[in-house]
Amino acid sequence: MLITIDNRTIELSDEQVAAFHSLTRLQQGVALGVLEGLSPADAHRRAGGKCKTESQRPRLASEILTKPDVAKFIDSFKVDKVKSLGKVIIDRDAILAMLAEQATCDIKLQDLNKPENFKHISEVTIDASGEVRYKMNGPADRRAAAKQLAEMLGWNKPQQVEVMGSLAVTLTNTQRKVLDKALDDEY
Repeated sequence: MLITIDNRTIELSDEQVAAFHSLTRLQQGVALGVLEGLSPADAHRRAGGKCKTESQRPRLASEILTKPDVAKFIDSFKVDKVKSLGKVIIDRDAILAMLAEQATCDIKLQDLNKPENFKHISEVTIDASGEVRYKMNGPADRRAAAKQLAEMLGWNKPQQVEVMGSLAVTLTNTQRKVLDKALDDEY
């Protein structure tokens, strides 16, 4: 699942996706706003948080940010990069299985209440009014996954690659003499 924060698209891990979906819409909006760099009060306002007076807004936003689920989601972006490098290594069979599932899955928005379906969300955005919008993997994503799967399995037609251009080589004196002799003998 991808989210857009501060005009950057970030791919969420499975743990982050589960943490995100455990939040209410208001909590999601405040958390994403804070991750974008907004003050807690501004994030609360943009997420559509209600308050009787503006002076209450910072306290209400702070209460949301101190909730364990919200704090866990925000803290998940502070993971040590060394730990995440271990997750990068994945074997070929796991990639093939993921692509096969992606290529054949057709999930609907109403099926998102099941955690196993969270991986079929390609992007989550929050607009200026605080509305959280989901973008599901669609037919184009399934076709792209199927194409990549076919290429990995070698089902694509052979490709011809042409290499053109000049090549510069630095020769030693001995190599130059051998090459000159070979060219003289040829002609």
